[in-house]
Amino acid sequence: QLAFCSLRSLILANYILPLKWALYARERMKNNLILALLSSAFLLGCAAKYQSISPDVGVALTIENKGAAVMANIHTDNQCTKLPNGDWLGSIGEMKISSMSEYQKTVYVAPNKSMTLYMEWYDLGAYSNDCVQTATFSPEEGQGYFAEYSWEENQCKLVISSKGINDSSFKPLLNSEVRYGNNHCSH
Repeated sequence: QLAFCSLRSLILANYILPLKWALYARERMKNNLILALLSSAFLLGCAAKYQSISPDVGVALTIENKGAAVMANIHTDNQCTKLPNGDWLGSIGEMKISSMSEYQKTVYVAPNKSMTLYMEWYDLGAYSNDCVQTATFSPEEGQGYFAEYSWEENQCKLVISSKGINDSSFKPLLNSEVRYGNNHCSH
């Protein structure tokens, strides 16, 4: 009986347990991959990509975020009305799950038309959005615009600046020129 128990222990230790462990690890990896793919599809696939206007007729809007990646959209108003040809700018900032981080992005927007830049930081570990900032303004023809999203002292901030052709640096828009907010859009 002792020999049988020893043989059974060897079989269990050398064949059955490693097989069970491998199957468990494979199932766990498959579930994590499915969760990652579903999250990506939700975040990336729910909005049509923004169609930048030609630089000949559009106004340059450069968006910068040096922190953790945020999702950015352009809407026609602060009520999250989507543009007919797409509104999603993608992620801007440091992406921890990808080496394809993009810290700055320039798009061309319609001049003399009100628009809302919507930026939202997600904490994917908690599966919830943590910080939304919006800026509604009307880009003027002949100006360049710079939007800077930042995270300081546990709160996010969005500042829109402009620069004319003859200006040497960007200057923040006055409160009469931009309306900031933090309303959440349901995508």
